[in-house]
Amino acid sequence: MTKSIFLSLTGCLFCLLVHSQPAQTIKGIVIDEVSKAPLAGASVTYIVNGQSIGTVTGADGSFKLTAVPTGRVALKISILNYEEQTLPNVIVTAGKEVSLAIGLTEKIAALANVVVRGQNNRNRLNNASAVVSARSFNIEDTKRYAGALGDPSRMAANFAGVSGANDSRNDIVVRGNAPSGLLWQMEGLNIPNPNHFGSLSSST
Repeated sequence: MTKSIFLSLTGCLFCLLVHSQPAQTIKGIVIDEVSKAPLAGASVTYIVNGQSIGTVTGADGSFKLTAVPTGRVALKISILNYEEQTLPNVIVTAGKEVSLAIGLTEKIAALANVVVRGQNNRNRLNNASAVVSARSFNIEDTKRYAGALGDPSRMAANFAGVSGANDSRNDIVVRGNAPSGLLWQMEGLNIPNPNHFGSLSSST
């Protein structure tokens, strides 16, 4: 009888020792390795007794793991679009909390080539109100016409019904209208003339 009581007390004492194993807290912050900005929503986990226990970083990138058994533990840190990082030997002691600053590197993914093709209808004008004697052109056209020299008004002088004054001026006459009545627009905004070589009162 005495021997059985002694064995029972020994078993209870052993269970108390097992369940009273020292534990500690691991805390820290997860940041971007390059910009040093905190990473919110990162998963920080460790494995004990075959179970994965973890937490998620807050808005400031901080995390806190409580009741971590003392000894050497392995931490795994992961977040979307970043390389997963593992800290295999984090020493946890009973005397002091473990504080970590963990930097993650952005994940680089190789993507397939993307080809973007646009359809340009040269017959469709930006100004829907211009239905008669309208013509569209682009920057390349100002370099192809003789004497244009990259000047839109000199290039337009090659069109039918358009004439220029002389080589020293870039104002143009469209179907007999005065150059001062010509309106130039760039991306929908009114401008005095298409370049800085315009003469005084050559356009409005």
